[in-house]
Amino acid sequence: MRISACLAATLLATLVMSCAINPNERAGMTMENAQHTVPRHQDAALEQARRGWALGCAAVLTERNHHSHTSLAGRDLTEIAKAETRVILADWWGVNSRADLLGTLAWLEEEGHRTDFEIVGTLMTQLTQQEYERLLAAEDKPEAICKMEIARTYYPIFGAKSLYGWDYGRAICLCRWAYVAGYIGEEEAWNRIMPIARSLQQKFDSWEDFGHNFLIGRQFWSYEQTTNNGWQCEDAVQRLLDMRDSPWNRYPWDLDLSEDDPAPDQPKELPGAVVARLTTLREMVR
Repeated sequence: MRISACLAATLLATLVMSCAINPNERAGMTMENAQHTVPRHQDAALEQARRGWALGCAAVLTERNHHSHTSLAGRDLTEIAKAETRVILADWWGVNSRADLLGTLAWLEEEGHRTDFEIVGTLMTQLTQQEYERLLAAEDKPEAICKMEIARTYYPIFGAKSLYGWDYGRAICLCRWAYVAGYIGEEEAWNRIMPIARSLQQKFDSWEDFGHNFLIGRQFWSYEQTTNNGWQCEDAVQRLLDMRDSPWNRYPWDLDLSEDDPAPDQPKELPGAVVARLTTLREMVR
């Protein structure tokens, strides 16, 4: 097989464009506000532990930002905090309203960066070592090279776990920040967070397993951010594993999170658009 510069350019365009698309556009902004049921009142201590466990799924960024792990907001609810959080959501997530928020949450639950990871991983693992090396040699963009290397290495290792730790962990972070920003209330935040947390518990084996997936997902998301400040998240993960009072050591991974409402994610086929993109890439390397 001969790897052409055209193929490399096409792969790069696909990878970079897919990450540049606004999550709201990908979600189509057609998702209606899901109806969530309020959890049953249970023993206060157990419910507090369950919520603490769920906040642990947002702990990497919480620890990196030096916020609290013990409350939904993670900080004092002030007008300054609200304004600062709204700026962060607008700059980093394109979230300027409740509608934007719901669209982004839908994207994280239904697609996220794991969609591109699975597409690139499927393609990279089908190449021989020689074909893979030629493809890397033809590519001069560090961002694209990084994605190809990570996908080829971790796609077969992660399997069904994909990048759920990265996508769903950020979804819980987003719910927390949206609460601080005033886009959702406390009850709605918890009703959205808990099913995501249960899904993560089913997909991973331990806090360490989850944390590793989160870090690899971040590397796949951005070569630039990984180069600039990836060490901050790596240090955060290590502190969470080592600190006696961290949520990762306070709450066992197998804590009973059971509830009547089902987790939001179930195994499903890839969307038609994803299959079409993957088919096109396959044809180009034949």
